[in-house]
Amino acid sequence: MGLFGESYLLFSVGTLKPIWEKLYPDCFAGQTCSTSLLHSMTYAAVIGVICGMTVIGILSNAIGRRMGSIVTATFMSLGSIGLVCCSLFLWNDAETLFLSMSVLLFIFGIGVGGEYPLSASSASERSMMEMRERAKLESLQQHHQQQQHHSRQNEGRGRRVLLVFTMQGMGILLNAITLTILLYLYNPNGLQ
Repeated sequence: MGLFGESYLLFSVGTLKPIWEKLYPDCFAGQTCSTSLLHSMTYAAVIGVICGMTVIGILSNAIGRRMGSIVTATFMSLGSIGLVCCSLFLWNDAETLFLSMSVLLFIFGIGVGGEYPLSASSASERSMMEMRERAKLESLQQHHQQQQHHSRQNEGRGRRVLLVFTMQGMGILLNAITLTILLYLYNPNGLQ
């Protein structure tokens, strides 16, 4: 679910940018906000992801995957709760809003970056454990049947990792559907 949530949130920045341009025209026209501030939301998230992959990936080797996952979830939770709060309380000052969002997207990005190596290794190891357990149960079967089963087990391992990262696409899809529904419900004639 972590990859679902992170893709939902991270890709919403690009989806919401046209709406922000209508809500904060002075900011996007360069009168109150610099272009570097507006671009920093994207850069902050990407830099956070890179830092998270590196730092949390290395840290998880030392403290264990479970604690690494807790650290990752903490960064993602703090970032997402902070983004909701700044959207609720700073909406009337575009410059402060987008600066706060950049910082919080960096924090969220650290958690997202840590999620990638942890998810992939966790899915792969879970699949390997299942393969070993199946092999033990089937050790009484004939040699030919075991060879056929081992090829099917290796397919399952890749499928599990693929399913973990498929959740990113589901998050992006739900993000677009949610925004479309909200825009239709609140302003069916479009932004004016």
